[in-house]
Amino acid sequence: MQSSNSSLATTTGLLRDFPLTIGPATFYLQIQVADNLPCEVLLGRPFFTLTQALTIDHGDGTMDIELNDPNTGQKIRVPTREKKNLRRLDF
Repeated sequence: MQSSNSSLATTTGLLRDFPLTIGPATFYLQIQVADNLPCEVLLGRPFFTLTQALTIDHGDGTMDIELNDPNTGQKIRVPTREKKNLRRLDF
């Protein structure tokens, strides 16, 4: 897997035709599984190309992503959110 900074990392496996449901749409994706990612799910260029994704930036700093369901043509708007650190380490 190639990162945005051009570094390469080995994946631990592949999930073929994995159903990912977002709102009313289900997308069947080829998902690379990797350890130690900075997020739970990282959607890359193939997903954004498939869904003709657009980002909508708001003045308050929030952002939505608009997806196009390639099967129905339906537009889906999804608000993004900042990842919360689920584990806090106190020293």
